[in-house]
Amino acid sequence: MIHSSARHVQFKLRLRCVILYMAGFIFFQPVQAQTDSTAVTRFFSDQSLSCTGSLGDPVVKITFGAGQNFGPALAPGITNMQYVSSLCPNDGEYTIVNSSGGCFGDSWHTIRDHTGDANGYFMLINASYQPSDFYLQTVNGLCSGTTYRFSAYIMNVLRLQAFLPNITFSIEKTDGTVLQSYNTGDLPNTSQPVYTEFGFFFTTPPGVQTVVLRMRNNSLGGIGNDLAIDDISFSPAGPQTTISVTGLTADTISFCKRSAQFQSSVENCFSLPEYQWQVSNNGGINWTDIPGATATNYTTPVLLPGSYLYRMTVAQAGNIGQSNCRVNSNNFLVRSLGSNPVLFDTTITRCPGGSFTLPWGPVVHATGTYSDTAQSINGCDSLVRRYRFRIQERSFQNLQETVCSGDFYQLPSGIRVYLPGNYIDTARTLLEQCDSIITNLRLDTLPRPGLSVSKSNDIGCRLGTAKLSVRGAVSYLWKPASSVNGPNLSDPIVSPANTTTYKVQGTSTNGCVSEDSIIVYVDRRAAGEIFALPTAFTPNGDGINDCFGAGFMGYTTEFSMIILDRWGNQLFKTSDPVLCWDGKQAGADMPTGTYVYYVRARTICGSVLKRGTVLLLR
Repeated sequence: MIHSSARHVQFKLRLRCVILYMAGFIFFQPVQAQTDSTAVTRFFSDQSLSCTGSLGDPVVKITFGAGQNFGPALAPGITNMQYVSSLCPNDGEYTIVNSSGGCFGDSWHTIRDHTGDANGYFMLINASYQPSDFYLQTVNGLCSGTTYRFSAYIMNVLRLQAFLPNITFSIEKTDGTVLQSYNTGDLPNTSQPVYTEFGFFFTTPPGVQTVVLRMRNNSLGGIGNDLAIDDISFSPAGPQTTISVTGLTADTISFCKRSAQFQSSVENCFSLPEYQWQVSNNGGINWTDIPGATATNYTTPVLLPGSYLYRMTVAQAGNIGQSNCRVNSNNFLVRSLGSNPVLFDTTITRCPGGSFTLPWGPVVHATGTYSDTAQSINGCDSLVRRYRFRIQERSFQNLQETVCSGDFYQLPSGIRVYLPGNYIDTARTLLEQCDSIITNLRLDTLPRPGLSVSKSNDIGCRLGTAKLSVRGAVSYLWKPASSVNGPNLSDPIVSPANTTTYKVQGTSTNGCVSEDSIIVYVDRRAAGEIFALPTAFTPNGDGINDCFGAGFMGYTTEFSMIILDRWGNQLFKTSDPVLCWDGKQAGADMPTGTYVYYVRARTICGSVLKRGTVLLLR
């Protein structure tokens, strides 16, 4: 069973084939055959734009990519047509594909990418029934006040006569103002697939760096008006620029290792031109600006063997650093064949009075470099053999060195000396038969600093930090530094979590270093075992046991002490562990007797909770 939509498509395709057959029978006109590798160029010429002799690297190059089968749909907003994954799109549809053929009764050409790349994609369009803007592309990154060349390759894919594609290109500002436009006219049918390059030049007004490319199909669809588009590009245009080497007409030169001297010819149409020479070491894939090469002429350095491409870029003043604003000269290839390859290189050493016979005959006695040369296969001079002849002379040296006490100084012979004094050392050269290296050494030793290290206390529940002290040097370094408040202090504060050995390095004014160490013990037993309270006190003013309290309990975050009489009346309360009860209430002496106390505290060792009695004696 065939659905109604499917019957409609089949009917449409049969009708299209019949009409195309009839059209071919009635209207077909022979066209000179062209291969799909041939392209025709048709450019609109604006007589007001005379400075268009050379182009720069494309600012935009829309090739639609490459790959197998179908390419991805265009981004939203670029076209109002429907994307399909079909080699033969219907009216109002397009596809991105690398080849197509046999469509609609073989009424379409077999179509491929404009460049001949078997995997290169192109845009294949079956136009809508009514004229429409079928391609809209925003182009950013242009330079204001700069001339650009726009071009696109278009093919009428229909073999037979029917509705002919008729395209209007327009370059507009973002507000719709038309900067330049060009109409292709009707694209005729051809017996072979032919891409035609259409294009024109336009100039961006001051302040305009973004333009809109609009393509409008002015023809009716349904029968014909089928086209392929490829390689849409924008390139900066400017003065005709060529580079050359004096005496050469070709764009290539080969020579042995030396430099190349370039001169340039630039059409006089930029008011204030600037120049930048470039070089490529990978065949023009990537170009690098040559520092300082900003004149009309350029001389290369002496080139190592290899192939180098050179070109010169030109732009209006202030734009030379922007690739989207400058134009390029022709590429000039320089092949450096190299020179002076050293096929054999060696060094010969003899003792005083010695000599050496070179392989090609001469006997030499003096230190120097000796070589013979031959002609290389490419005509460059080549060093075949090179000998560096050297006479080993006796050497004397007087040294005065200083080391810290306990360190050593190593003499040229390898001997180590530790004590101050005068030493004479004899060392052999690499060739044992040669004279020795004589060394006279005066060695002095410097005292190391005597360090004195001490500590204020160890760490417990009462004291969470300790103070270390060191004397005897001018600068210090404590390790480990993680629990020291200042590793370079002479009296740092330490707060170890566990028993720790602290090492200190002291440096004297003479730069000598000594080391010492000290252990800080950490004992954090239960707080209740450490903080004991007295069982009695005698507030008689004799200065001995006159007050009852916790005393110094260490670093507390919470503290509370309450004194009660035996009937539960509160006589005293404090949150300060330093304060104590003097046996009075409201200034009156309490009688001899037993009293109850409660103590709560939170220390670095944990919580303290004590309840007990104390005897007041008078």
